[in-house]
Amino acid sequence: MTVSDPELVDAIASSLLMYPPVPGLTEAIGIPGLQGRATKLSHPLANLVGSARLSERDADATITKVKGRFVAEKKAFGWVTAPGDTPRDLERRLGAAGLQPIAHLAGMAASVDLPVPPNPEVRIREVTPL
Repeated sequence: MTVSDPELVDAIASSLLMYPPVPGLTEAIGIPGLQGRATKLSHPLANLVGSARLSERDADATITKVKGRFVAEKKAFGWVTAPGDTPRDLERRLGAAGLQPIAHLAGMAASVDLPVPPNPEVRIREVTPL
């Protein structure tokens, strides 16, 4: 199987959003056109949205809805953007809504058959429970 560069970039970008909901700790954001999670914490990585697949028509309303949800709960949140997100002017729209970039992330990928030698310093031993 061959993976295209855009597919690889999308996989790297969406990896921050791959955690499944954990009852009592996290819940899916539940807003169409986005992946994301909400927690009881106020932290931009705990409450994170991204992988936007929004139409030109719905983008601003969706941004307002996401922002409104977290502002109402007085919680910090983050929005990850990536090259494949839509609409293409998403970053401009997020800025117009008052969201500003705080970091730029990079991802890396290696082929599955990349040899990774074991670390001779690592030892595995069985521990008997008390």
